[in-house]
Formats: sequence, structure tokens, C-alpha cells
Amino acid sequence: MEINDGLLDSLCSGSTESYDALMDIFVFHSDELDNKKHIVEELNIRANNGNAIAQAFLSALYLNGFGVKPDLSKALSLARRSAGLGEPSGEVRLGIMYLYGYGISADASRAQYWFQMARDKDYAPAYNFLGYMYERGIGIKADPKMAVINYTKSAEMKNAYGIYNLGCCYEVGFGVTQNLNEAVRLYTLAAPNVPRAKKALEVLKTKNR
Repeated sequence: MEINDGLLDSLCSGSTESYDALMDIFVFHSDELDNKKHIVEELNIRANNGNAIAQAFLSALYLNGFGVKPDLSKALSLARRSAGLGEPSGEVRLGIMYLYGYGISADASRAQYWFQMARDKDYAPAYNFLGYMYERGIGIKADPKMAVINYTKSAEMKNAYGIYNLGCCYEVGFGVTQNLNEAVRLYTLAAPNVPRAKKALEVLKTKNR
């Protein structure tokens, strides 16, 4: 798959489709070494020139070791730069690092702060992470209904993980009336992008035979 700089420009202008297409290369295409090297080089140029979306994308790569050597220090620095510029994807990346203690001491209150900052910009992944915090009671009182409200908002914005997590709620009746048909529908929607959704779907279908 040949990558042209137009796709990178589209990413850095805020295209979620370009974000998904480029991240797909890093996650699912182990053979795209030349493309990955080119993408990282070009994104570094844009990041150094102050593009907050490029900074956030690179933060994700360095955090997960996608196409680069894992480097929590770089991931954290890039997330902070991006979040400091008010970029919601950077705010979520920084929230993730505080939530799980990646490269920094875990701090649920700081994680919640950054997720809320991104949520206030109507950024779908932020709703998903806030839903997770309400579901698990991380730094805040567990609240099934608030978890479902946030997962639903994320799912309505077509966030695959929000869709998956909402499916989990319907499967077990967490914060909603149990509805296995709705769980199957949601898992089916999420499955192309969330491996756990595919597995959950297979388990549910096996149970219903």
C-alpha cells in the first residue's frame, strides 16, 4: 500500500478516516516497513512544526511500539505537547498515560481531567474512557448508568471501542436491561476493529445454539 503525503496532510487536518487508515497500517500490516518509516519521518516533521494531531499520533506509536521502538518518555512528552495545544486526541493520549501509569505515576483524577477536556470538545474516545472509569469506579464512584450514558455517546459517534463496551453492558445487563440481541448487534458492528468484540460475538453465538 503506497502512502502519499495527501493522506498525512488529511490526518493532520483532523480526518478520522485518515487516522484509522494510517493506524491500521501500523497495527495490522507487519510487512509495511518502508511505509511505516516514511510515515514516522513525515509525522516527526509535522510534530516539530507544532502540529498537535501529528504529536498525538506519534505519542500512540511510541506508547505501543507501533513501527518504532517503544519509548514511554517520548510518548508522554508528545502527549503533553499535543494536549497543551488543546488537541482532543492529545488530551485523551495524556489521559491514558495517567490512567494506566505509562511513563508517569498513575493518577485517576488527572486522567479524568484530561478525558473531560476532550469530552468537552465532543471527542468520541473521551466518552468511552469516561465510561470505563464510571464502570470500574476508577477515581470516581462506580455508576453503571453514567457508564452506559458515556458508552452510548461514544457508540453514537461510531467509536468502535464505545460500541464494544456498550455491547458488554447489554450482554450482562450492566446499567441497562439485559438484551443479548442488542449485544450481538453491537459486537457485530465493533468486530472489524476490535478483536475482543469478534471473540465475544463468537462466544455469544455458541451459547445461543
